[in-house]
Amino acid sequence: MSEFYVVIFLLAGEAYGIPVSSVQEIQGYHSHPAPRPVPDSSSLYEGIIDLRGMVVPVLDLQQRFGLGRVEPSRKTCYIVVDSGSDRIGLLVDAVLEVQRVNEQSFNPPPARMRVPISRDCVRGVGKLPSKSADHEGERLVVLLDVDKLIGQTAGA
Repeated sequence: MSEFYVVIFLLAGEAYGIPVSSVQEIQGYHSHPAPRPVPDSSSLYEGIIDLRGMVVPVLDLQQRFGLGRVEPSRKTCYIVVDSGSDRIGLLVDAVLEVQRVNEQSFNPPPARMRVPISRDCVRGVGKLPSKSADHEGERLVVLLDVDKLIGQTAGA
């Protein structure tokens, strides 16, 4: 049984997760100036931010998944992830919690799952206990593979 930690976050009211091992840091959206647009870049990218002297492209995950754009609120965050030589800020509605999970908590995505992202980006789907004050019981969480997600977006 392999255990690991997952950052659980919201996009359009649905819960997603990524392994903590891929996360460099989490930053509040309003703790930085708005992302600066970059001419001729993919519309999936909000632009770039300066993170302590490092230029970080910002990917709007909600738009990437075909769910519209993130409307910034006080809970909006950047989850800064590392994938090889790429460091990218993932724009999400809110970070809910960090949870220790078991690999067996997740099942492979259903074969007939039709989602705007490639099934390759989905490591699994699982029901996890919610520790957030705003949600009791279990919640369905889609676990993402950050390396594949960033790899597929690189050419976008």
